[in-house]
Amino acid sequence: MKKLILSLLLATSATLSFSQSYVSFKYSQIYSKFYYRDEGGKPDASLRADMRTGYGIDFKRIVAGGFYVGAEAWYKNLGAVSYLNNQKLDWSLHYLDLNLGGGYMLQRFKVKPYIGVSFYGGYLFKANQTIATNYYNMLDNNTIKRWDYGIN
Repeated sequence: MKKLILSLLLATSATLSFSQSYVSFKYSQIYSKFYYRDEGGKPDASLRADMRTGYGIDFKRIVAGGFYVGAEAWYKNLGAVSYLNNQKLDWSLHYLDLNLGGGYMLQRFKVKPYIGVSFYGGYLFKANQTIATNYYNMLDNNTIKRWDYGIN
């Protein structure tokens, strides 16, 4: 993994000398839902999605022919809501994400659509569960992993 990240950084720094860059600030509404099944394999019918928010900064550098390399840093709040015996159950997960990748940006129009792929890593720094008026920190008892990573 370290070799891959080092290779990406070297390739990125080599292509940045003859390029055009873009910085954008982002705000998003995040629609997240958890899938839960009980011990019998039955899904929880009362579990529903919840709208949360995310904020980020995006940096893209256009290199030759419309190809780009880029990085994004995000704060994301994911969650879901359920009800058990008329008591609200709320999960709130707070992540800091970093994405590194590249792709192709169509340069023909004022609006510039693009497609790309990136590697991401997310760090869960806060994980709350609220049942009625009781609050639980899911990180204290190690019920959830702090790190998430993959390909976007």
